[in-house]
Amino acid sequence: MTTKHCPGCRAERVVEQPPCLDGHLDCPEWVCVECGTAIVFGWLTEDLVTPPAPRRSAAGSAA
Repeated sequence: MTTKHCPGCRAERVVEQPPCLDGHLDCPEWVCVECGTAIVFGWLTEDLVTPPAPRRSAAGSAA
């Protein structure tokens, strides 16, 4: 049983980790079992925060 601060309840509550649909090995997503508030614990990595740069087409591809 894991307890964390729930912003919805404004108190320490039991939280559980739902199945991770994104394939994280150490998923930061948790859910308060009392009110259902979704909570992210941990740091987001750069690849989750910064979208990939747009790809440029080849220079000579225009006809």
